[in-house]
Amino acid sequence: MTDFASQEKTTPNNVVHLNDTNTHQGYYTALSRSAIAAGTLILQGFDTSIISDKKCSGALRQEFRDLEMLDNITVTIVGDTRRSLIHSFRKHKSDSYIPHHVH
Repeated sequence: MTDFASQEKTTPNNVVHLNDTNTHQGYYTALSRSAIAAGTLILQGFDTSIISDKKCSGALRQEFRDLEMLDNITVTIVGDTRRSLIHSFRKHKSDSYIPHHVH
């Protein structure tokens, strides 16, 4: 299934072909149709640089940083929104704290 054909379709078994997909949004669209990771089959190789920091926009890199930060937040940090949680956590750790998975 291509990224275009997969829009608005979730399936337990998802066979994807990423060779003709050239944006991280296209990869997301095709791969997010999988109900579970175990049901995903990627045909052929694909260009990993599309989903690496090399071709990601600044907004997407910030999204990845925020997700890594949220993964590190403990239950002792209190906040009602994603922004307030990250702000509280950074105050707790330090403003210069960067999760080890972030480059």
